[in-house]
Amino acid sequence: MENKHLKYCKICTHQQFDPKQGIVCGLTQQKPGFTGTCEQFQESTKLKKELSRELDGFEKAGELADKGKRFANYIIDLICYYLFSLIFGLFLGIVLMLFFPNAIGIFFEENTLVELTLALVVGVIFYSTLEAATGRTLGKVITGTKVVDKDGNKPGFRTILLRSLCRFIPFDPVSFLRKKDYGWHDEISETRVVLATKNKAD
Repeated sequence: MENKHLKYCKICTHQQFDPKQGIVCGLTQQKPGFTGTCEQFQESTKLKKELSRELDGFEKAGELADKGKRFANYIIDLICYYLFSLIFGLFLGIVLMLFFPNAIGIFFEENTLVELTLALVVGVIFYSTLEAATGRTLGKVITGTKVVDKDGNKPGFRTILLRSLCRFIPFDPVSFLRKKDYGWHDEISETRVVLATKNKAD
């Protein structure tokens, strides 16, 4: 029901944004809990136009995943990314020892550029492989969400690759503190994370 509430609240003159709760009612300072329609609802023409611009081209995408689901995706996928990095590093180390023993020393030297490059490569492989193949990471499977393009379809590989690269923009996670339910890596790649299945209770 929360997404239905937000359809009203996102264009209501009373809406406010709370960093901890997201969009709340400015009259009660609470998240919306009304049934049906809200008696205090007052449509804001400005907010409605802004929302319309945000959703332009994404009409078929479905309901956007809220910040709670996006945060859960981030934590779960971050843990998976670290585990994948350990496995990838072990595999790379074995390959280097067998075929390029003289190059193994680079991993024992403190080199920020090498560390950042490896983190980028591993991250792009991790996210791009999963999302290009299925449109979902483990986090998205658990939260029942998926990545779509502006037509509501599974994005192509180039789009997913751009999305993965944009994840490494400094402070990208902070972009979710905005009122929008998506971050910079969604915006730049023209993708969104939406609910994979609709709740029958809605």
